[in-house]
Amino acid sequence: MSHRAPPRSLLHAALVAALVAGLAAPALADPPTFGRTDVRSVFFIGKSQNRNQVHYGIRLDAQCAPAGAAPVVGYWKNLEQGPNAVSAIRRSEERAYGIAFQRTGQRPDGSWFVRVALRAVSAREIRIVPSRDPQTGRCFAIAQMSMAHTIARLDSVFVQISGPLQVEWIELRGRRARGGEPVTERVAPR
Repeated sequence: MSHRAPPRSLLHAALVAALVAGLAAPALADPPTFGRTDVRSVFFIGKSQNRNQVHYGIRLDAQCAPAGAAPVVGYWKNLEQGPNAVSAIRRSEERAYGIAFQRTGQRPDGSWFVRVALRAVSAREIRIVPSRDPQTGRCFAIAQMSMAHTIARLDSVFVQISGPLQVEWIELRGRRARGGEPVTERVAPR
């Protein structure tokens, strides 16, 4: 996993592009469908201008391994319309919320992972690790990335907007991989 953060100017440009794309109304196309072993939300992106969020889930097979070559999918959760309102990401929003790449891999111990990056910030790689809960037998997944100089579980990304198309800052939010303490990394544009 890459631990080097991209230059702030690159992050700022990507976030402005994401903000512009995110101003469009959510898509009218069908959102992705999920099966019983899939994880509907591993992490999400929210912004200060409304409550709508872009969630990223993962499709898993019966063994809780990534299903297919592109198991990670994103979609809108339209909280402004209701708790269960969802829609697909539009093509015009792909530049901001689309997936730049995803690659499935397996460790020597047999556990699986998916390396993924979002188009808006493709230099910040996320590793999604699916597993099975030993008590319930249900599949779950966590997202990990380098955040605030440590490896952390990524829960969400928040974009603070001030004025028309002005990104004031973004914040990566999660928990330390070791210890579970909350960790955030705030990036301010230049």
